[in-house]
Amino acid sequence: MFGPIVVGIVYIRNELVDFYCEIMLKIQNY
Repeated sequence: MFGPIVVGIVYIRNELVDFYCEIMLKIQNY
């Protein structure tokens, strides 16, 4: 029951981390 939920949360969190890192790199490049 909790397996897919935990995987979903981890996946979403990883996506957000990647998105945040891309934004930080773009800001630093300016």
